[in-house]
Amino acid sequence: DERYDGFIEEEPDANLFEPVTVAPNAPNALDIAWTGGACDASTTVVIESFGAALEVAVSIQDNGMPCDAMGLPQVIRLTFAEPLDPAMVKVTQ
Repeated sequence: DERYDGFIEEEPDANLFEPVTVAPNAPNALDIAWTGGACDASTTVVIESFGAALEVAVSIQDNGMPCDAMGLPQVIRLTFAEPLDPAMVKVTQ
């Protein structure tokens, strides 16, 4: 179990409309996208491997206040030692 609480840089070239895509110009990287919101207090991303497949579970914790904001696209980029087929990754939210 590893936890990362540091800064995550933006990925301006990421596809925000598909849950899993190969990162542009990076065949060993996958972009994992989901919809968050302006009223989110935090987001937890848990990545588990099942043989050659991965499951990425995204859990959003709201700030407990009423919120009428629209969804905001979010993305993380995962880089691997070798290419991974996006079909081998399941994203749940």
